[in-house]
Amino acid sequence: MDINFIYSKLVRDDDDIIGMVAYGIYKKHKIEFIESVKQAHNREPNDEEWHAFAISTNTDSQLNKYVSQAENMLATFVMDSAGEQIKDSERKMLEQYRDNIKAVLPSNWKTVGLSVLGSFIFSAVITIALILGAFSEKDKADMVDRIVKDPVVVTDTNMQPSDTLHVVGNKD
Repeated sequence: MDINFIYSKLVRDDDDIIGMVAYGIYKKHKIEFIESVKQAHNREPNDEEWHAFAISTNTDSQLNKYVSQAENMLATFVMDSAGEQIKDSERKMLEQYRDNIKAVLPSNWKTVGLSVLGSFIFSAVITIALILGAFSEKDKADMVDRIVKDPVVVTDTNMQPSDTLHVVGNKD
């Protein structure tokens, strides 16, 4: 088997996560190759098969394919992780929002009590207004009846035809 320097072709430095994942994909490809030869021929790959594998995996297109698969795999992982974090943050925010609303709003019994009290106060105000209105109308009606029954006419000797005549009721 020839020495294969594929690691150095895929991984540029110790921080190259994409290259390391690409190398892992290469290693998976290599294991699949070994298993397929074992399954097909019931033996390990021979030198000729290893040489063909090395040539096919060291092409620029195959190396780019490993890198592309690694980028896609990492992008999917990041998106899935971010999606979970977003969902978790949304859930926490909604719980906090509900808790804040519950803290501000009065309880159901308190709301019912305030509604009953408000209705009672409204009814009392309307009742008082109606009673005052009824007595006010009665007083006006009594005054008009007194004036009509016993008018007092004030005459002024200096009155002109255009002057207004004032009628005053009798004070009993």
